Amino acid sequence: MKQLESAGCVASGKLRGFATFVIMAGSKENGADFSAPPMMSMGVEHLCDVILPFYPRVFETPLGTRQVIVTNEGQVIGRQLRGELQAFSSIGLFTKDGVATGSGSCVMHTEDGADILAWVRGKVPPTVEEPLQTMYRAKNRTWLNSWGSASFETGDERYLWLNSAISILQVGFSGSEAFLRFYLIT
Repeated sequence: MKQLESAGCVASGKLRGFATFVIMAGSKENGADFSAPPMMSMGVEHLCDVILPFYPRVFETPLGTRQVIVTNEGQVIGRQLRGELQAFSSIGLFTKDGVATGSGSCVMHTEDGADILAWVRGKVPPTVEEPLQTMYRAKNRTWLNSWGSASFETGDERYLWLNSAISILQVGFSGSEAFLRFYLIT
């Protein structure tokens, strides 16, 4: 923890930012012995928004509260990807410390006929520790201050670039709808 603090990676006892920190053998005071300078920010580009009905099945398990979502409905809205969501399934776990983790997959069927498989994985910090971010005030959509990662797979020539894309997503809920906002890291 002391090495992370000296590198400016810890704020109020928590790791700061969306990053994974690896302490390597031979670490120096402000970073590992690595020839590339540390990246302090990343560019992102909006890929698409996904809107889907949110009717979870919730039940208790020895590990915590599970939330399962399965739907064949949803919209994919964006400049680069537009179409419908098919075969979405997600499993979440809410533990006693208030942290929620989850993963899911779906098929995005584009307006031009491509099928794109997407995998998502995310973590939501305890809501008492992180403020909610309200976007689209007119539509009263509340976005949790949480992030996840996404990857894609397709055989369609027009979208092969997605197979190597690195993507992050933001998650939101409003009433009986869930919203996933996908960003490409540029």
